[in-house]
Amino acid sequence: MHRLRPRRSNSIANSNQNARATGLVRFAALLAVPVCLAWPVRAEPPDGPNAEELVRQLGDLRFSVRERATEQLVRIGSDALPALDAGARHRDREIRYRSGRILTIVRKNDFQRRLEAFASDARGEKDHGLPGWRAFRDAFGVSTASRSLFVEMVRAEPALFQSLDEGPKEAAFTLDNRTLAIQQPAAQVGGEVISLGTVAAMLFVMTEGGVEPSDQASNFVLSSCFQGSFDKALSDGPNRDLVRKILGKAIEQSHDWPAYTAIRLALRYDMGEGLKPALRTFEGGQNVNIVYIRQFAILAIGRFGDRSHTDVLEPLLDDPTPCVPAQAINKQMTFETQLRDIALAVLWKLHGQDPQNHGFGDRVQEDPQLVFHPSTLGFPGDAERQAAIREWHAFRKAAPNP
Repeated sequence: MHRLRPRRSNSIANSNQNARATGLVRFAALLAVPVCLAWPVRAEPPDGPNAEELVRQLGDLRFSVRERATEQLVRIGSDALPALDAGARHRDREIRYRSGRILTIVRKNDFQRRLEAFASDARGEKDHGLPGWRAFRDAFGVSTASRSLFVEMVRAEPALFQSLDEGPKEAAFTLDNRTLAIQQPAAQVGGEVISLGTVAAMLFVMTEGGVEPSDQASNFVLSSCFQGSFDKALSDGPNRDLVRKILGKAIEQSHDWPAYTAIRLALRYDMGEGLKPALRTFEGGQNVNIVYIRQFAILAIGRFGDRSHTDVLEPLLDDPTPCVPAQAINKQMTFETQLRDIALAVLWKLHGQDPQNHGFGDRVQEDPQLVFHPSTLGFPGDAERQAAIREWHAFRKAAPNP
């Protein structure tokens, strides 16, 4: 049976409505204060009202009662979560509103408490209920460095890690929104720096099982690895090996057009994980027909692959797609580089042969990242190109095994 509230005169009703409205404004303003300053997190004395009763008081006609119940529920903390969850579905609008807002504060306070406990746990024997730690631990170990980087990641992006508790779809949604927020003009004008903790956190979340962020978000996260603190961490930072492992996992899992950025990262930082997305580019079902993506995938196979990948590259000898615009050399001869020219040069390289000795001539220039400069792999005409391809087929016929 529902409790009936006494009738009030219009003046009293209006007064109470104004008080309730004022309470909402004051409560909303209170939420703008940083979480750590909202209320101290401590247990309510045992002789105080229980959480269920306090949630009911959130709908009291008296503003002072509602405010006091709000403060007490925040002080109770995580023990009040079941009652607050029920309050967030209550038929009374103000109980729903206040319960939802208190839930946000309590969860943030509880999350910060667990994070600080994890950070100060010198022995590292407990996970303190932090989302993502077990997966991170299994992939990257429990060393002091891995625990320290994990704390840095969670402090930088607490909402991302909290979203992991809500499932892969929510985590992907949160990651998409976070990347959009970083790219907002206001953030760029304000000079927001993408920290090591933020980039590492985004990389980790996007590689968690079942998390499928948009291609735009994935590409943004991977592109962020070229700059700032993450670039330094990859090159000569104290956690270089650990950071490279985190990026390597993201590179291995990349597909479709974000794989281009992943392959470029692999080539730049000499990471063999780039072989997987490179090979995946030529698998059935991949929607990667952009020539520059295929071009860099071939070069990555040349950098990280071996002659066992011959069967992946040989079909490309029939692909005449131009990669580099025609170039005039000494105003005498024009060379054009096609996709099959790059594949042919890489095939010779994988089989221990110098392309210069097999039709390419002395124009070929090697590159420490790309294996070859693509612009130096062209032919002056199709006759020379076909002759070089026939030489390859003759070589393969004489020694068919990879």
